Amino acid sequence: MPQPKKMLLINMKNTDDENKPLWKKWDDYEKITIHGREYAKVRNRLYTRHAVERTYPSDLGGRSIAPKFIEDGIKTGIIRKVTINGVERIIHTSGTVQVVTEENGRIVITVNPFSGG
Repeated sequence: MPQPKKMLLINMKNTDDENKPLWKKWDDYEKITIHGREYAKVRNRLYTRHAVERTYPSDLGGRSIAPKFIEDGIKTGIIRKVTINGVERIIHTSGTVQVVTEENGRIVITVNPFSGG
């Protein structure tokens, strides 16, 4: 007997729970422009379009990294500071996620799966 196909559901509803950042598509977020760069406002952080798209499920071209894991990585991860083109970035590593931020965690630049090492 064939197994039913599994469906990935993304909770797109609004929530006031600070511990559960919203998981939306880029076009659904409020935008903020700073120095000519557009960011999505996700709770108290700004995300680049690249970072938002990394949260998408893999079948939509993303890395399936939920915003909750990003927040956990920023709050509890091991940090390493690097300077790229004169801009300080912080790499937060927690479990299987790396989050790269600028401005002391205010701006999320990218999110990567982390395999250790």
